[in-house]
Amino acid sequence: MRTCPLPLGPLVTVSRLTNQVRLCDRTSHRHSKECSVSRARSVTQHKLKSFASRTNNKQRTVEINVILSHHKLSGKWRTQLKGRAFGNLGDCYDALGDFEEAVKCHEQHLAISLKLKSSRDQERAYRGLGHSHKCLGNLQQALVCFEKRLVVSHELNSPNSKASAYGELGHIHSTLGNFEQAISCLEHQLTIARELKDKVAEADAACGLGAVYQQMGEYSTALQYHQADLDTAEELGLAALQGRACGNLGTVHESLGNFEEAVRYQEQHLSVAAQTNDKLAKTMAYSSLGWKDIWKGMRRINGSNLLDSGSNGPFSMLEGRAVQMGF
Repeated sequence: MRTCPLPLGPLVTVSRLTNQVRLCDRTSHRHSKECSVSRARSVTQHKLKSFASRTNNKQRTVEINVILSHHKLSGKWRTQLKGRAFGNLGDCYDALGDFEEAVKCHEQHLAISLKLKSSRDQERAYRGLGHSHKCLGNLQQALVCFEKRLVVSHELNSPNSKASAYGELGHIHSTLGNFEQAISCLEHQLTIARELKDKVAEADAACGLGAVYQQMGEYSTALQYHQADLDTAEELGLAALQGRACGNLGTVHESLGNFEEAVRYQEQHLSVAAQTNDKLAKTMAYSSLGWKDIWKGMRRINGSNLLDSGSNGPFSMLEGRAVQMGF
C-alpha cells in the first residue's frame, strides 16, 4: 500500500490537509489575498516546495519562491493546491484503510484537475482513484481509472507513469481472468522498465508475468519469470522482493511436484519473512511448508495405507486438500 506523501502521521496529516482545503475555500472569492503565515505557511510551503522539486525546473522554483515570499496565491494556484490537498487526503485515507473516504477525495481531485485541464494532476488522480477502487474490490471501476491514467501518461510522454499504469492494468486483467490482456500489459511494463533501467519495476513486471502464466498452468514459463524476479531482487539486495520471489517459486515447484525444491524455496521465503517481520508472508510460508511436511510424514507411515483406508475423517479431508495441491 502506498504511504502518505507527507512526513507526518496519517491522522495529523488528514487534519492539516483538511484545514488547507478550507483555507482555499475561504479565499476563493478574493484575488491576491494574503494568506495567514501562522495558519497556512507550514502546509502550503511544503506542498509548493515539493512541487518545485518534482518539476526539476529552476525557473519554476524561482516563481514559487516569489509566491512564498509574498504569501499570495492566484485563483488558479489556489484551486490547484486545493485539488492536490484532496489528492494527499485520499492517499492518507488509503494508508488508514478508509478506502470509501479515499475515493471521495480522489474524485474531488480528479474533478478539479479536469476543470483546470491539468494532465499531471489528472494522471495522479486517476492513479489514486484506481488504487482505492481496487482495494474496495471495485475492479471494473479500477480498470477504467487505470486505462484513463494510461491515456494521460501517453499524452504526458512519461515513461515511468506508463510503466506503472501498464503494471496496474496487468494485475487487474489477471484478477479478472483476462490473461491475454494481462500478459500484453505486463510485457509493455517490462519493456519500458528495461529501457529505463528501473530494476524494481522490472522485477515487478517479471513477478506479474510469472503469476499470470502460473494461473494459466504454464509452469515452465512461470518459473522463468519468477527466477528473473529473484535474480533482480538479489542483485538489488531487497529482502521483501526476494521473499516474494522465493514464495512464488516454491508454489510453482509445488504444482510441478518438485517437493524438495518447493520446501527449499518456502524455507527461504519464511527466513526472509522473519527478517522483515512480514506476518502475512510468514503465515503463507508456514501454511505451504506445513501441508507438504504433513503429507510427506503420512506417506512414510505404511506407505500411503494410512490415507488410503479412508477410515479417518480428518485424514480423508487432508487427502482431498493434498490432492488439490498436487501431491
